[in-house]
Amino acid sequence: MKNAQKSQPVNHPHQPVAPEQCATSDLPTSITYSEDVIAELRHMIEEEKMAGDIYDVLYQQTGLKIFDRIATSEDRHLETLIAQAEQGGIDVDDLTLLPAGEYADVDLQTLYTTLLTSAGESTEAALLVGQQIEQVDIADLNEALADVVGTPLETAYTHLLVGSQQHLSAFEGWLGL
Repeated sequence: MKNAQKSQPVNHPHQPVAPEQCATSDLPTSITYSEDVIAELRHMIEEEKMAGDIYDVLYQQTGLKIFDRIATSEDRHLETLIAQAEQGGIDVDDLTLLPAGEYADVDLQTLYTTLLTSAGESTEAALLVGQQIEQVDIADLNEALADVVGTPLETAYTHLLVGSQQHLSAFEGWLGL
């Protein structure tokens, strides 16, 4: 485990858990995370929020149910990460209380605007934006996983990764890829 330190020994059986159980599971709270891991968690929270916000807008624009279903899933991803932050004593209210379409991270704010502009060109462009969001999410989750091996965040990120891979497959199916 590179950046996470255990304050007490913790047993982590690697048993499958449904993603919706991650937010409410009784994972140990005796883990303290490095500043880098906390920063990454905060970024992941905003990234999940942004994805859900974009998919909500794209559902309104296109009427395609794929955006509605995946927006709902992104909300569950966001809840999972917020629960992880709360279990670690990490305050993320400054992120979660922002209205839809607003982000503390300037780069994510710019990305949100850029993606929505691109998605507005056509239904295919909207689906391509969905594909792009999931590809970025998968890459970010894979990178974040390296720093949280053996911690509750590993379990949460792993479940989110599976969900993002399914979202990517869904968008690629709609695009005929």
